[in-house]
Amino acid sequence: MELLELKEETVAQETVYEGIIVNVRRDQARLADGRVTNREVIEHPGGVAVFAVDEQERVIMVRQFRYPMGEVVLELPAGKLELKVDPEVLAERMKHFVPKKKALTGYLKRYAALVSSGASGAVLN
Repeated sequence: MELLELKEETVAQETVYEGIIVNVRRDQARLADGRVTNREVIEHPGGVAVFAVDEQERVIMVRQFRYPMGEVVLELPAGKLELKVDPEVLAERMKHFVPKKKALTGYLKRYAALVSSGASGAVLN
């Protein structure tokens, strides 16, 4: 049994929207069988979250209002990546957001930077 190559070739690109945080493109892509189809791509710089654990082995979370959901959600402290900034550097900066009432130095037992590679296959970092 012969397997098809799972690669698509970009034929054309059109910027549909340029925003402050995201851009949206509409591409035409040639499939392995030669057909051309449309693809929509969201360009986003990516993000980093801090997985922080306190001295009692509790994970530090923050409550944030998220406009698209219309409600307050519980999540890891996170932020978008800045161009040309190392994710570890951004994670170090992020430590200062959690918790706001205490200095984070000495409060956390350990933490790790979690770098996002995209929310879905349509999001390009």
